[in-house]
Amino acid sequence: MLTKIKAIAKTFGGLLYFFLVAAAVQTFVFIFAMQKPLTPENATDKLAASVFPLAALIYSIIQSGTFISYALVRRRKQTDYIAVKVPAGSTFLYIPFIACLLLFVSSLFSNLLVFLAKNYAFFQSALEEYNNMILQKINPFAPITILSVVILVPIAEELFFRAMVIGELKRFFPLPAVCFISACLFALAHWNWLQSAYTFVAGLILAAVYVWTDSIFYSILLHGFFNLLGSMLPYWINQLNFADAEVIFNLLIILFAVVGYVYLRKLYRNYRHLQDLKSRTSENESFD
Repeated sequence: MLTKIKAIAKTFGGLLYFFLVAAAVQTFVFIFAMQKPLTPENATDKLAASVFPLAALIYSIIQSGTFISYALVRRRKQTDYIAVKVPAGSTFLYIPFIACLLLFVSSLFSNLLVFLAKNYAFFQSALEEYNNMILQKINPFAPITILSVVILVPIAEELFFRAMVIGELKRFFPLPAVCFISACLFALAHWNWLQSAYTFVAGLILAAVYVWTDSIFYSILLHGFFNLLGSMLPYWINQLNFADAEVIFNLLIILFAVVGYVYLRKLYRNYRHLQDLKSRTSENESFD
């Protein structure tokens, strides 16, 4: 029992170390990014417009390199440390719809906090901080924005919050508890309370998808598509010239989110089916 407690403490200590190092890098890089904040006055300044995605690019490259190196070492001792199965091609068609489900759920929590911000100073300050940060994410169609926010950031975050956290903790805890811990860390990493609220829910779904598909590739693609929608959708709406554009987009997101929920349930049923097959096979081998 004591040996297991020591192993758990050592595992949490290692994860905490990586988490704090990543947080330190993130903080340093984004403090640099905020030195030249984007404002309406310098909105045409290309340097100001590229600072935030450049910071995200640097941060994600450092994190990805660190996590990949560590994961390769860990896989020598624990072959199932990272789930690298390539799912059936048809399941990749689910990703846009499940991403819409993530966006819809995130929007619900964001709107709840916006409502609370009107009545409570704590939530109001969090909302102002979030809006100031979002102001940095200008020109979502720029290649550097797509490379950082849509590609490299999802790779870095999925490698840590899904692959590493779940890979380490599943040795000691049941998977539902591990997914919950993963989502909590994912929420804490975003620092701002507004982001933490909806990234916790998004983190739960991403962790579940990682487990159900047994594939880090799937969760990376889903995360990237979610960031793509979250970064670009507001700009698409603003660039349309008719009044009901936002209503139409919201209705489409709700419709796709419903389909996404159906597909998410399908992923879970496939996962349960495979688990049942493994259980029966194991029982037959024991019987023989």
